[in-house]
Amino acid sequence: MNIGEKIRCIRHIRGLKQESIAEELNMSVNGYGKIERNEGHVSLERLEQIAKVFGMHVKDILDLDENITHQHLRNQHTERVQTLQQAITTDERKRYEDTIVSLLELLKMKDEMLQELQNKK
Repeated sequence: MNIGEKIRCIRHIRGLKQESIAEELNMSVNGYGKIERNEGHVSLERLEQIAKVFGMHVKDILDLDENITHQHLRNQHTERVQTLQQAITTDERKRYEDTIVSLLELLKMKDEMLQELQNKK
């Protein structure tokens, strides 16, 4: 795992956007993106600035374990899937409730029409 991948993983773990990191570093989003893509050289000074934004030490970034970051990203993905499933379930429940209300209204109208017919006889 190269330094850019480690920085990207930390940013994802922290839930930060490239734009906010670039702003903190007083650089362009494109320039920051190049760091994450490992395009070009990252100076020690820039790495120290990035570590400061993350609230970490440079050593912590360099020592980042690939297995930990992949496990965290996997957990994050699982949480997003569960949230989506809950949203779908809620949406489906709302549709069923709306359908039941509509059917109850139709039954009420039918009963009223039957009552009117019986009153006319």
